[in-house]
Amino acid sequence: MGDYYLLADILISAVNCVLSQVGIMAATTSSQPVQGDGLPRSIFVEEGAEVHDVPISVIRRPIPSVLDENKVCNFVQHIQAGDELTPIEVMWVEHPPGSHYYFATGGCHRWEAHQRLKSETIPARLIKVTPETLNLYMGASSPFYHLGREQASTQQASASAEQATASQQ
Repeated sequence: MGDYYLLADILISAVNCVLSQVGIMAATTSSQPVQGDGLPRSIFVEEGAEVHDVPISVIRRPIPSVLDENKVCNFVQHIQAGDELTPIEVMWVEHPPGSHYYFATGGCHRWEAHQRLKSETIPARLIKVTPETLNLYMGASSPFYHLGREQASTQQASASAEQATASQQ
Protein backbone atom coordinates (compact mmCIF):
# COMPACT_ATOMS: atom_id res chain seq x y z
CA MET A 1 0.00 0.00 0.00
CA GLY A 2 2.90 2.35 0.75
CA ASP A 3 4.07 2.14 -2.87
CA TYR A 4 0.74 3.54 -4.05
CA TYR A 5 1.01 6.49 -1.66
CA LEU A 6 4.55 7.09 -2.88
CA LEU A 7 3.32 7.09 -6.47
CA ALA A 8 0.60 9.60 -5.60
CA ASP A 9 3.04 11.94 -3.84
CA ILE A 10 5.54 11.82 -6.69
CA LEU A 11 2.84 12.47 -9.27
CA ILE A 12 1.43 15.35 -7.20
CA SER A 13 4.93 16.85 -6.90
CA ALA A 14 5.50 16.57 -10.64
CA VAL A 15 2.09 18.05 -11.47
CA ASN A 16 2.59 20.89 -8.97
CA CYS A 17 5.93 21.71 -10.52
CA VAL A 18 4.38 21.94 -13.99
CA LEU A 19 1.26 23.79 -12.81
CA SER A 20 3.30 26.41 -10.99
CA GLN A 21 4.90 27.31 -14.31
CA VAL A 22 1.58 28.20 -15.91
CA GLY A 23 0.23 30.09 -12.91
CA ILE A 24 -2.27 27.49 -11.74
CA MET A 25 -2.59 26.86 -8.01
CA ALA A 26 -0.78 23.71 -6.98
CA ALA A 27 -2.66 20.53 -6.19
CA THR A 28 -2.77 19.63 -2.51
CA THR A 29 -4.13 16.90 -0.34
CA SER A 30 -6.23 18.07 2.58
CA SER A 31 -5.53 14.94 4.61
CA GLN A 32 -1.79 15.60 4.66
CA PRO A 33 -0.55 15.99 8.25
CA VAL A 34 1.21 19.23 9.16
CA GLN A 35 4.49 19.63 11.06
CA GLY A 36 5.06 22.11 13.86
CA ASP A 37 6.40 24.66 11.36
CA GLY A 38 3.11 24.52 9.40
CA LEU A 39 4.64 22.75 6.40
CA PRO A 40 3.04 19.56 5.09
CA ARG A 41 4.72 16.41 6.33
CA SER A 42 5.52 13.63 3.89
CA ILE A 43 3.22 10.63 4.06
CA PHE A 44 5.99 8.48 2.57
CA VAL A 45 8.88 9.22 4.88
CA GLU A 46 8.70 8.47 8.60
CA GLU A 47 8.54 11.40 11.00
CA GLY A 48 12.08 12.27 12.00
CA ALA A 49 13.58 10.44 9.00
CA GLU A 50 17.23 11.22 8.46
CA VAL A 51 18.17 13.93 6.02
CA HIS A 52 21.19 13.02 3.90
CA ASP A 53 23.46 15.25 1.84
CA VAL A 54 23.15 13.27 -1.39
CA PRO A 55 25.63 13.97 -4.20
CA ILE A 56 23.73 15.72 -6.98
CA SER A 57 25.75 13.75 -9.54
CA VAL A 58 24.13 10.43 -8.53
CA ILE A 59 20.50 11.59 -8.66
CA ARG A 60 18.55 11.05 -11.87
CA ARG A 61 15.65 13.38 -12.70
CA PRO A 62 13.50 11.63 -15.33
CA ILE A 63 10.82 14.34 -15.59
CA PRO A 64 11.90 17.59 -17.26
CA SER A 65 11.27 20.59 -15.03
CA VAL A 66 9.20 23.63 -15.95
CA LEU A 67 10.42 26.34 -13.63
CA ASP A 68 9.18 29.58 -12.12
CA GLU A 69 12.27 31.80 -12.33
CA ASN A 70 11.23 33.90 -9.31
CA LYS A 71 10.81 30.80 -7.18
CA VAL A 72 14.25 29.47 -8.19
CA CYS A 73 15.88 32.84 -7.45
CA ASN A 74 14.15 32.93 -4.06
CA PHE A 75 15.51 29.47 -3.22
CA VAL A 76 19.00 30.52 -4.37
CA GLN A 77 18.89 33.48 -1.96
CA HIS A 78 17.69 31.29 0.92
CA ILE A 79 20.40 28.70 0.30
CA GLN A 80 23.07 31.40 0.11
CA ALA A 81 21.78 32.85 3.39
CA GLY A 82 22.20 29.43 5.01
CA ASP A 83 18.46 28.89 5.53
CA GLU A 84 17.34 25.29 5.97
CA LEU A 85 14.88 24.29 3.25
CA THR A 86 12.63 21.25 3.19
CA PRO A 87 14.72 18.35 1.84
CA ILE A 88 13.75 16.83 -1.49
CA GLU A 89 12.52 13.24 -1.48
CA VAL A 90 14.61 10.78 -3.44
CA MET A 91 13.59 7.25 -4.38
CA TRP A 92 16.45 4.84 -3.72
CA VAL A 93 16.67 1.45 -5.41
CA GLU A 94 19.32 -1.13 -4.61
CA HIS A 95 19.43 -3.70 -7.41
CA PRO A 96 21.34 -5.89 -7.68
CA PRO A 97 22.61 -5.81 -4.10
CA GLY A 98 25.42 -3.28 -3.88
CA SER A 99 24.23 -1.23 -6.88
CA HIS A 100 22.42 1.95 -5.86
CA TYR A 101 20.17 4.16 -8.00
CA TYR A 102 18.59 7.45 -6.93
CA PHE A 103 15.63 9.21 -8.60
CA ALA A 104 13.93 12.51 -7.82
CA THR A 105 10.77 13.74 -9.51
CA GLY A 106 9.75 16.55 -7.16
CA GLY A 107 11.63 19.45 -5.64
CA CYS A 108 12.46 20.88 -9.07
CA HIS A 109 12.94 24.48 -7.88
CA ARG A 110 15.19 23.51 -4.96
CA TRP A 111 17.10 21.20 -7.31
CA GLU A 112 17.62 23.98 -9.85
CA ALA A 113 18.72 26.42 -7.14
CA HIS A 114 21.38 23.94 -5.99
CA GLN A 115 22.43 23.35 -9.60
CA ARG A 116 22.88 27.09 -10.20
CA LEU A 117 24.93 27.38 -7.03
CA LYS A 118 27.03 24.42 -8.21
CA SER A 119 26.32 22.58 -4.95
CA GLU A 120 27.91 19.16 -4.80
CA THR A 121 25.14 17.76 -2.59
CA ILE A 122 21.47 18.41 -1.87
CA PRO A 123 19.59 17.68 1.37
CA ALA A 124 17.29 14.72 0.74
CA ARG A 125 15.19 12.13 2.50
CA LEU A 126 15.68 8.71 0.96
CA ILE A 127 12.67 6.51 0.21
CA LYS A 128 13.72 2.92 -0.45
CA VAL A 129 11.62 1.36 -3.22
CA THR A 130 11.77 -1.80 -5.29
CA PRO A 131 12.62 -1.93 -9.00
CA GLU A 132 8.96 -2.86 -9.63
CA THR A 133 7.78 0.29 -7.86
CA LEU A 134 10.11 2.43 -9.95
CA ASN A 135 8.74 0.74 -13.08
CA LEU A 136 5.24 1.95 -12.08
CA TYR A 137 6.44 5.56 -12.25
CA MET A 138 8.83 5.46 -15.14
CA GLY A 139 7.67 2.70 -17.47
CA ALA A 140 10.16 2.12 -20.29
CA SER A 141 12.37 4.93 -18.91
CA SER A 142 13.15 2.85 -15.82
CA PRO A 143 16.53 1.12 -15.84
CA PHE A 144 14.64 -1.87 -14.41
CA TYR A 145 11.96 -2.00 -17.10
CA HIS A 146 13.61 -5.08 -18.64
CA LEU A 147 13.10 -6.97 -15.37
CA GLY A 148 9.32 -6.70 -15.69
CA ARG A 149 9.44 -7.65 -19.38
CA GLU A 150 11.71 -10.65 -18.72
CA GLN A 151 9.42 -11.88 -15.96
CA ALA A 152 6.35 -11.50 -18.21
CA SER A 153 8.11 -13.34 -21.07
CA THR A 154 9.13 -16.19 -18.75
CA GLN A 155 5.58 -16.51 -17.43
CA GLN A 156 4.15 -16.45 -20.96
CA ALA A 157 6.64 -19.09 -22.17
CA SER A 158 5.85 -21.29 -19.16
CA ALA A 159 2.09 -21.00 -19.79
CA SER A 160 2.56 -21.83 -23.49
CA ALA A 161 4.66 -24.89 -22.63
CA GLU A 162 2.01 -26.08 -20.18
CA GLN A 163 -0.71 -25.64 -22.81
CA ALA A 164 1.34 -27.55 -25.40
CA THR A 165 1.96 -30.42 -22.95
CA ALA A 166 -1.74 -30.54 -22.01
CA SER A 167 -2.86 -30.63 -25.65
CA GLN A 168 -0.45 -33.52 -26.45
CA GLN A 169 -1.94 -35.68 -23.68
